[in-house]
Amino acid sequence: MGRKRRRPDHIELSNEFSRAHLDVLVTREVAAAGAGYATASFEVFAWNGEGPPYTKRPGGRCLYKKSDVIAWMEGRSQQVKSTSQYLPTARGYRDGQQTTPGAGGPTGRGRAPAGTVKRGPVTEEAALRAAALARGAVTDC
Repeated sequence: MGRKRRRPDHIELSNEFSRAHLDVLVTREVAAAGAGYATASFEVFAWNGEGPPYTKRPGGRCLYKKSDVIAWMEGRSQQVKSTSQYLPTARGYRDGQQTTPGAGGPTGRGRAPAGTVKRGPVTEEAALRAAALARGAVTDC
């Protein structure tokens, strides 16, 4: 019997991203490693529409243009001279405004401050899809 193919690790995927030309299409795994994220994070970004643009090929394979991934990363980063200038842009924040209901600010304690942007109710279909993604039973691409 043949040997089972070993999956490349995060460093190998990141190196593949680094070596690729700017116009090359790379897989979601390679794009995520190149951007410093887990593949599952990129699946969530694609599902929420928050990630870099991608092309979906016949058969369901998602491919990202390296230049689009780099532009997306640059759009998410901030240049600051001190930590007091930093605005949270991680999940749950948009333009410095907290979007996660009830998290209560960067510490995650207490109630959300007045004027906080809150998301509407989650539909049953979205909740079931999120649960299936978390179990690994369904993948977006």
